[in-house]
Amino acid sequence: MKQLYIFLVIIAVWSAILGCSTTDNSLDVVTGTDTSSGTIQGEVQQIDGVPIQVILSIDGKIIRQTVAEGSYEFTDLEPGNYKIQFDANGYDHFEIDVKVSIGVIVSLEKITLTKQTLPEVEELDLPPQSTELPPGEGLKIGAVAPDFELPDGNGDLYTLSDYIGEDKKVVLVFYRTGG
Repeated sequence: MKQLYIFLVIIAVWSAILGCSTTDNSLDVVTGTDTSSGTIQGEVQQIDGVPIQVILSIDGKIIRQTVAEGSYEFTDLEPGNYKIQFDANGYDHFEIDVKVSIGVIVSLEKITLTKQTLPEVEELDLPPQSTELPPGEGLKIGAVAPDFELPDGNGDLYTLSDYIGEDKKVVLVFYRTGG
């Protein structure tokens, strides 16, 4: 009976030693993240040939930025309210606000950027003109061109008057499109 009692005490002590050991480890064993900071991660729909810039800021100050190739991750973040901006040439700007807490991985839904649409251009009410001018008629050298505004391929508007001034030359190129 005494041997059984000693055996049970040894098992109890051994179990206590194995089950109650402590370590001074700052890693959360379940998530594998540093428990003194947070993480933001997510995915963005890739666009063939167009890099997607992901910018992380807090209080208007850029903290980090990366080019997303399908996914992105910002680690070792102090707790706080962050703003993530997604930018790609020819696509609408997108922003999202994210709150980061200690030891938490914030996984965001997949972001899909929307292609920019060109703004509609007002049609001018011009009198009908012949496609050919008689010789010697039309604009004369040194004549002042009327001011006008046109969009570029990305939809950004440009005005002729922005480019006129001393020592500035302006060349307009018109491409024939369609059939």
